[in-house]
Amino acid sequence: MAVQGFWPILPFAGGEMLLLGWALRDNMRRRHWAQIITVSDDQIAIETRLRGKAEHVVFPRHWAQVKLRRSGSSWHPSHLTIESHGRSCELGGFLTEEERRGLAGRLQRLIGRINESPPLAGTHGT
Repeated sequence: MAVQGFWPILPFAGGEMLLLGWALRDNMRRRHWAQIITVSDDQIAIETRLRGKAEHVVFPRHWAQVKLRRSGSSWHPSHLTIESHGRSCELGGFLTEEERRGLAGRLQRLIGRINESPPLAGTHGT
């Protein structure tokens, strides 16, 4: 086929195969990416696991803020973070936009605004 005039297609086909291989490799590396968010009466603990490494971040629940920052472009996803005392932790980077918005709403209901801590379901207040 290359002799018959199709040779200009070969570099593009090779480039597409390289791009597909890179995307597949990146996807396989991220398949074990997980975040575990634990909300208790006094703190929020976030454990992030990626490629055998674990990172543990703890925020005081009373002072924590959930922020969903929308991107200026439809090509870029929003960023969901929990922030407190100048520190922040990004959540759900692997989620779809709809899943990230749902998680943000649920966390805002659980954590509340700064200086308020709504009671958690299943706990008994005094």
